[in-house]
Amino acid sequence: MIRDTSAQDRQLAAPSTATRRNRLILAAAGGLLLVLLAGSVLDRGSGMSEAVLENALVPFYSTKRSGTGLGLALSREIVEAHGGRIALSNRDGGGLCVALTLPP
Repeated sequence: MIRDTSAQDRQLAAPSTATRRNRLILAAAGGLLLVLLAGSVLDRGSGMSEAVLENALVPFYSTKRSGTGLGLALSREIVEAHGGRIALSNRDGGGLCVALTLPP
């Protein structure tokens, strides 16, 4: 089923100027072009409590009765295995931001 998105949904989906600028940070070094990949996923939910934010990336930590606690932990392991970083933060006005950075 295709659903028509509201103006707010389209605005959230469209990256801001700062996001576009930071998505690819290019630097020339010794004739090589290095690319740092950075991106964020944003939602408009209720966000996470401080306790959940502190533990959300820990293996087997889950706030769900039937959750395994492996989703975010596995994501963190993969990103860090490639020299990157994943960070969670609450957004002003509600919601969560998952920021991901991968080095060249």
